[in-house]
Amino acid sequence: MKKYSLELIECFRGTNCVESYHKNLTSAFGKWSLCIEMSGCLLAERRHRHKHKCAELLRLGTPFFGHYNTWDNDQLQNLTKENHDIQLYDYIDTDESFDTIALHNTTLHKKLVKKRTIGRVKLTREQQHISNAVGTPLPLLPMARKDEYEAYAKYILGRKEVGDFNKAAEDWLEYVDGVNIMPKLPSHLRTYHETFTRNLCINDCMKRAGDGTKKLKELNAEVSPTNKLGDGAELSWKEPAMPSPMPEPAVTAMHTAPFRIIGGTLVGKPPDVKVIKKVP
Repeated sequence: MKKYSLELIECFRGTNCVESYHKNLTSAFGKWSLCIEMSGCLLAERRHRHKHKCAELLRLGTPFFGHYNTWDNDQLQNLTKENHDIQLYDYIDTDESFDTIALHNTTLHKKLVKKRTIGRVKLTREQQHISNAVGTPLPLLPMARKDEYEAYAKYILGRKEVGDFNKAAEDWLEYVDGVNIMPKLPSHLRTYHETFTRNLCINDCMKRAGDGTKKLKELNAEVSPTNKLGDGAELSWKEPAMPSPMPEPAVTAMHTAPFRIIGGTLVGKPPDVKVIKKVP
């Protein structure tokens, strides 16, 4: 790192120390429902402050400013450079990308750029932001429209299997119109393919069980007839079986005395017995 004038650098990657930054992100976003553009702005501000603080802590010779106003820092550095010919600190531009970045391969990118022949399309502000961020004329979005579901069904039903989703993402551009059908990443098609396959299995199962389901409904209609309600709805009912009555108690059990003598033993509450002493 000496070629970047970094005399001292410390890395916390892969340790629990990065959880502090994650905690800051959680506090910054909270429960807000933000669009992609606003999320990028918030992340950029959080990243700027984090890098500024790390520079003050870890880079030798970096002055402590006590604030995050970059324009004031630049003015201070320019004055120091002009008056004393001293470079206080410096940042090197890198090829790193942050926030909304491109995830598609070069082949898909070139074919998507050539797709400009679809004509002029009207994108929303968020869609235009994604397109500008990844450098494509149209944003690459997940499956979300009925037209896209139908187009994927047409594409997939004519094939025995789909193993290369990179190739599938390139073939998908034939259906893209920029209005109802948008370009997809290979991960978008792979994720939806699982849902599509599961739905096909469910439909096939329901079709094969159609005869049995029909007979079961007919049997239920015979066992539980329906009664028409006033508003045209139907109420299923079945005459419930009445429970058997409670048996009459035995004659020997019908008594009102608080006690009984059974087998020479008094059972129950004994009566109050008053003892009268005889006077001689």
